[in-house]
Amino acid sequence: MKYSKALPLIAVILTAFCIQCSVAKANEQCMTPDRANGQCRNLVECPQLLQLLRNTNRSPQQTQYLQQSMCDQIGSLVYVCCKVESVAGARATSNLLPSTRDCGKSFDNRIHGGNVTRIDEYPWLALIEYTKHQPCRNPNNEAGTCVSLLECPPLLNLLKNVGRTQAETMFLQHSQCDYVGSTVYVCCVLQSGSRFLKAELPTTRECGKSFDNRILGGNVTRIDEYPWVALIEYTKPFNEKGFHCGAALISKRYVITAAHCVTGAGIPADWRPTGIRLGEWDRNTNPDCERLINDQYDCADPYIDVAIEKITAHPMYRSNDKNHLYDIALIRLSRNIEYTDFVSPVCLPVQQELRSRTFEALKLDVTGFGTTEDSRSSDLKLKAGVDAWNLEDCRRKYSPKGVFLDNSQMCAGGVEGVDSCRGDSGGPLVIKQRVENRDVYVLAGVVSFGPTPCGLPGWPGVYTRVGAYVDWISNNLEP
Repeated sequence: MKYSKALPLIAVILTAFCIQCSVAKANEQCMTPDRANGQCRNLVECPQLLQLLRNTNRSPQQTQYLQQSMCDQIGSLVYVCCKVESVAGARATSNLLPSTRDCGKSFDNRIHGGNVTRIDEYPWLALIEYTKHQPCRNPNNEAGTCVSLLECPPLLNLLKNVGRTQAETMFLQHSQCDYVGSTVYVCCVLQSGSRFLKAELPTTRECGKSFDNRILGGNVTRIDEYPWVALIEYTKPFNEKGFHCGAALISKRYVITAAHCVTGAGIPADWRPTGIRLGEWDRNTNPDCERLINDQYDCADPYIDVAIEKITAHPMYRSNDKNHLYDIALIRLSRNIEYTDFVSPVCLPVQQELRSRTFEALKLDVTGFGTTEDSRSSDLKLKAGVDAWNLEDCRRKYSPKGVFLDNSQMCAGGVEGVDSCRGDSGGPLVIKQRVENRDVYVLAGVVSFGPTPCGLPGWPGVYTRVGAYVDWISNNLEP
């Protein structure tokens, strides 16, 4: 029986602190804890209480109800006082099963030997055929959908986790629902409102590349540094255009930014985010060229302007929240873009070991044009090195101002005149990490908010910590 190994443990759960348990013998009449007529039945024959036991989120009152429902125990079998209608339902179900006149028949007297069955042997055998996006059940008996492993964020992340347990490995193996050529299909169960991962993120061969070995110092970036930096174009009244927030390219079709840059009170009511500019370095020229030491010129490709197709702000973001939680958004471009030396994506912290890190005491880079909603900006792409803070220290700094940070945020900077004054609101905070045997830049944060004016000594900027939203990002990407 499926539950036999767990029954001794179930008995412990039910008998713990059991003071007012129903007293009856197996199959006798009894009274349930809520004073209803019942019958003392094996727990697995009582659907109502069995379902309650399976519910790991049950309340303390429900656990107490379970404990007080126990009426007998015979060996490892636990009996509970089951309401009469629940017993009747179980009986009705049992009547649907075939009798011994109908079941278990196999013409094995006709076997001549060998491993191959005869055509009329074991007629109960069945094959479950799964097709992509067909319903299925995972090893936990949860309803899911049979999809390619690459489309299932929870199992894909589990596969990438080299530190997974043996139980998790077995769960992965038993989740397989089909195999077509070299494509493995798994029974994928997603959170309510989540989507299958249909859009591929770039690999470490494509993302996080910046030619920073050519940096000579200073606040202005080189022409091919931080090629993921993007600008959000807003259309204003009378068709006036302007760039007032930053973003970071994360794939051929998506940039990531702060939610306050695309929705709510963060932008004027008559402004609309309508475009994304990629590959910009000097806003006064196109194409951009940089004069080198030997009087030669290094010129970039012309910048790329792409229309916005769709904006997905985090559904929990509230523009009037002083804590600025869930300040993150995805912008889908109207077309795929091609990667070049001057336009390429930053890596997301998809690895398990990177997701929870705040990079305390490490130096990160914030980059952009210094564009904010209401202040003057730079014509050249800027950079600044900022040190990450301990989150508890940052919480203590901001809490007297009525701002309470949580672990989906991180803090960096606090040096006079630096911080995100040189970055863009909604722009990227990056750090170089060793990932899959490559040194790449990883998107640690998105510029969220900070002191006014920015760059006050002792006051760090606050960033939305991207690692906390990797699953949300993956679940909201479309092909």
